[in-house]
Amino acid sequence: MNQPEPVRYQIKIEGASLGVREADEIGHAVAPLLGIENSLLVLDLSDVKRIDWYGLHAIATVAERARPKVEIVVCGANQDVAGLFHLVRLDRKVRMYPNLESACKALD
Repeated sequence: MNQPEPVRYQIKIEGASLGVREADEIGHAVAPLLGIENSLLVLDLSDVKRIDWYGLHAIATVAERARPKVEIVVCGANQDVAGLFHLVRLDRKVRMYPNLESACKALD
């Protein structure tokens, strides 16, 4: 039996910083999507220049709560942000892509 194609959602994080205020906004924006079976959430971080512990924690929490119904992927992280993902090993919980185009291509 063929499984239906996953439903894909995209959230673009706007603004140069991803800190405590933005972390709360991510949680509220993503919450309704977490119960949707067989879905995929792409977090676009291409505008984010700085991320702190709260931003990293928000993404890690969303990824944990989403499993196994929803897969979370991140795209567009700059070198500094991607380096922090690697430092705290968050890159092991969420797949990362250099940009939205490569994320969509890989996920098709």
